Amino acid sequence: MRVHLPQEARMFRFPPRRILVPMDSSGESAAAWQQARQLRRQVGARLEVFYVRWWPPMPVEGMGMHTEWAVRDHEKISRWIRERIGPDTAYTEIDGDPGPQIARMAEHGDFDWIVMGTHGRHGAARVLEGSVAEYVARHAAIPVLVVHKPHQRFRSVLAPVDFDAHAFAGLEAAARVADGLGGTLCVFSVLESKLAPTAQKMTDVRELQRDLISRLAPRPDASPLIAKIAVGDRIREILVEAGRHDLVVVVSHIRRPLRDRLVGTTAERVLRDSPVPVLVVPLEQAALLTAGNGR
Repeated sequence: MRVHLPQEARMFRFPPRRILVPMDSSGESAAAWQQARQLRRQVGARLEVFYVRWWPPMPVEGMGMHTEWAVRDHEKISRWIRERIGPDTAYTEIDGDPGPQIARMAEHGDFDWIVMGTHGRHGAARVLEGSVAEYVARHAAIPVLVVHKPHQRFRSVLAPVDFDAHAFAGLEAAARVADGLGGTLCVFSVLESKLAPTAQKMTDVRELQRDLISRLAPRPDASPLIAKIAVGDRIREILVEAGRHDLVVVVSHIRRPLRDRLVGTTAERVLRDSPVPVLVVPLEQAALLTAGNGR
């Protein structure tokens, strides 16, 4: 199956040279900033902070008081951000809806990655309020690193693969990251079954993994690579395995539009609960890697 590549799709770049860090005054933003600083130390990227001033709908009565309160609140958040990032970090603030504005800034600002925190909402809260991180991960044209808790260094990269049409694109992107970081790459597959699989089924999965790995581009600075298989619920097993690594790399795409928009894609469901940061790579970028390799 060939993946349609829009003309505006950019090649996945690692290490990233310019990173956009959306912030507000939340603990999640503080975690994202801490992770971005660590990434800067590890790969030497330039960080630029972006604050979107969201203006809630004004009430019919007391409009002036409502506006005055909102201005004071935004000024307080802006000061908090500036104090945290220091005077040497580029800083931009703009009015609007955070999700679309962040995705738009990333698209037109020549950034390589976005690093941001997430509230990890579930159930009715996620449906009603949504998640800015999930919105950005779904719509941004560049990779989004979503952080719950920052890690000191990325030494081990987890690449979940499920052998669909996009599996190799995700693996290629994960391999680029692992090689660039000088860390270990773990190729991880889940057999979704409540019963123990037959020996032949396990052999078949190992063969599929070996085939994907053999198709990776030549890796002169290849990181150590291991392959693992688990049996059970896909999301649960990925999250359990994620706890043994420093970073998860997944590709963002929609396979079943209605269901995925209601409960989230695999990428969104993993980033919501992952104990480690998750790098969500747009399918178009990951597919360009494989197209460039003639795969």
